[in-house]
Amino acid sequence: VKDVAKWFKKGDHSILKLIHHDMNCQIFDRVMPILTFFGGLLFSCILPIALIVIDKNNSKLVGFELIMTLVLSAIVVQVLKKIVGRIRPFNQFDDVNNLHSELKDYSFPSGHTTAGFAIAMTLMLNIPGMKILLVIALGIAVSRIYLGVHFPTDVLFGAIIGWYTASVVHIMFWNDVIGYFR
Repeated sequence: VKDVAKWFKKGDHSILKLIHHDMNCQIFDRVMPILTFFGGLLFSCILPIALIVIDKNNSKLVGFELIMTLVLSAIVVQVLKKIVGRIRPFNQFDDVNNLHSELKDYSFPSGHTTAGFAIAMTLMLNIPGMKILLVIALGIAVSRIYLGVHFPTDVLFGAIIGWYTASVVHIMFWNDVIGYFR
């Protein structure tokens, strides 16, 4: 177990350095905060409400499914943050620029990445041809590392949580919830 932890820690630091130092440029300084917005609370609230209000081609049901996914994944993220208690990179390393606001909570797992993958997976499972959303979700994950607020394993586990909760909720929603009303 200690060897695995060392391996993850070494990998985290290597990838953090690669993304944070070797990719550092003015274009990314502008693009990454925009990408990170799509995994944030505001967007995560607006999108499902918009789908419910639009109410075309099952978008209302997709909106409700998305709310269930985002709530479940947020609960998992908050519980893990409290259990693990990992300090953010910008609080550990002097050479990590913090282009984001000072965050007071813990780093592991990434809530923005979780939301990004939860949104992408929910929409992909319900709307054909939405695979481009995985690219955006990956962009959100990279942005969190670039902004100095997460380690690579934070975003990796965030992606897994988002993907998994979206998959589980999708199966339960369409089989159990909607099936109950049919």
